Amino acid sequence: MKIHYLTAMLAVALVIVHIMVRIVQGFSDSLLFDNVVANY
Repeated sequence: MKIHYLTAMLAVALVIVHIMVRIVQGFSDSLLFDNVVANY
């Protein structure tokens, strides 16, 4: 269950980071997944 819990937390963290990138970068640019990945 620990692995599943860590996976869930990681997914939530990625969503939060994605939302933050979206706010900073602009909504339309961040809709492109390649663009988001390129920022990391």
